Amino acid sequence: MTERLERAYFDLGRLDWRDAIDEPGGIEFNLPISSWIRLFHDIGFDVIDYIEVRAPESATGIHGTVAAEWAKRFPSEASLAGPKTAGVADRAVLSRRPRSDFH
Repeated sequence: MTERLERAYFDLGRLDWRDAIDEPGGIEFNLPISSWIRLFHDIGFDVIDYIEVRAPESATGIHGTVAAEWAKRFPSEASLAGPKTAGVADRAVLSRRPRSDFH
């Protein structure tokens, strides 16, 4: 891990980690946070909280692949919370309106 982004945040999309030197993995798909919130809204969830997990000051060592010193400065995990509200069909009608990625 470094202290700078290795890829453009808005172009994450499909990330292939199968040939990664430090930790080979699989393929994952990422969206910017605003796109995740819109996606959850479109399928019937209201996001009421977004939590960025931060290591406590007393943390030491490595958890998984994340060093405690790094996780004290940057979120190592994130969580969206909220209830399912309207039906998917109801939200699908609302989501057909044109949108801009910039608000």
